[in-house]
Amino acid sequence: MLRVEPQSGARSRKGRALNSNYRSLFVALGALLVAATYSREGRLEPARSAGHAAPARPRPPQPPARSAQPPAPASASPPTAVPVATSSAAPAASGDVLSLPAFERALALLESKKRGDHVRIVWLGDSHTAADFLTGEVRRKLGERFGPGGPGFVRLGLSSYRHEGVKLVHEGRFRIEPEPPSRRSTEGDTALGFEGMRAIPADPRARVEAHIDARGVRGIVHYELLFELPAGASFRVAVGSTKHLIDARTHVTSVPGSPIVRLGLEGPPSDALELGGMSGAPRFYGMFAEGSEPGVVLDTSGIDGARVATALAWNADVFAAELRARRPDLVAIAYGTNEAFDNRRAESIGTDLTALVERVRRGAPGADCLVVGPPDAAAPDFTSLPHVIEIEAVLGRTAARLGCAFFSLRAAMGGDGSFERWLRTSPQLSRGDRIHFTPAGYAALGDAVAAALTGAYDAHKGK
Repeated sequence: MLRVEPQSGARSRKGRALNSNYRSLFVALGALLVAATYSREGRLEPARSAGHAAPARPRPPQPPARSAQPPAPASASPPTAVPVATSSAAPAASGDVLSLPAFERALALLESKKRGDHVRIVWLGDSHTAADFLTGEVRRKLGERFGPGGPGFVRLGLSSYRHEGVKLVHEGRFRIEPEPPSRRSTEGDTALGFEGMRAIPADPRARVEAHIDARGVRGIVHYELLFELPAGASFRVAVGSTKHLIDARTHVTSVPGSPIVRLGLEGPPSDALELGGMSGAPRFYGMFAEGSEPGVVLDTSGIDGARVATALAWNADVFAAELRARRPDLVAIAYGTNEAFDNRRAESIGTDLTALVERVRRGAPGADCLVVGPPDAAAPDFTSLPHVIEIEAVLGRTAARLGCAFFSLRAAMGGDGSFERWLRTSPQLSRGDRIHFTPAGYAALGDAVAAALTGAYDAHKGK
């Protein structure tokens, strides 16, 4: 482990501000958290891949051309959203909550200060996940309750990438593989772990600078850089003022079954991590960043336009090996938005989900599984898109059959017509493209998920 001594002059960061209506929504979400029965007749609305504030990634398939203008925003306050969460196994009775025993045990040990390691969540999904507004809110809320463990997984080299807990600066050009990252083909090198893509410098000026938000981590930051070095390749890495040349002579670690190697670094959160001095074609898969004091860490591996089948295109053995090395307590699977725009029967996503859960359990047999259904989306006339209802119903039934918990983002929004209602609220929660959400809308959904997770923990604590 390379240690970097603290540097003086910590960066000041702007605090986040939420307007009163936005805060009111969060209060309503938490106060009105209920559990509901998930049956075969359960109807949930269609959704699509979530956008970023300034998307520059490959766009998911677009719905039919708009035939209506978005409704004018209303001055009304945000609508009441009711999260629907069901436990695994048999159909839940009214009043049941999420059943995540392994995750809840880990939280109990962390809260009682009997656990010296982080509680880790790995969250796989489409661009609703990639934007990290929704998952960023989950990370923040769980960190407030149980202690922040750090930002977790961070992509490097993807210029359009956003992470709630890290400010990234990119210079020069990187080539991203596969192209597009959401593809479902198994051609080429698919040894992508659960990270799903790699970045390769396309010119010698390519560099990345990562600044950790000190509010989301406690103690020293431990970095684990993930990469491959082809013959003759090298690069330089620095944390603060301490720099290292990384080449074939550098001592690195690896995990059985994966070609991806690891380099450990550490330093105070006030010091940035920098990659530069590229030579040859090093392949970067990202990094993990965690604090030295235990807390909750939420890794996000989201890809714009991704489907469940996207993750199935990755090498299964390397996927399991990388997941095993991460030792998650909970794995969340959040797809379905892009499948809602495919010309396939809804049942096909159930087959794909079954295969993905089998792979997850190869790598993380002791982790709980949470399937997150897609949020509402609007048809050209701004009514709810019907195919998402079918997609979510299949996801819910498949989750129950596989022993996974299930959470309905669509029900958390308020069910039928909720996308259009969220478009009319002040502040506006959904976007006029009929698919995506504003940062406030994603935060509202993230707050609902966090409330369901902590509510389940509180309901089962002591039992």
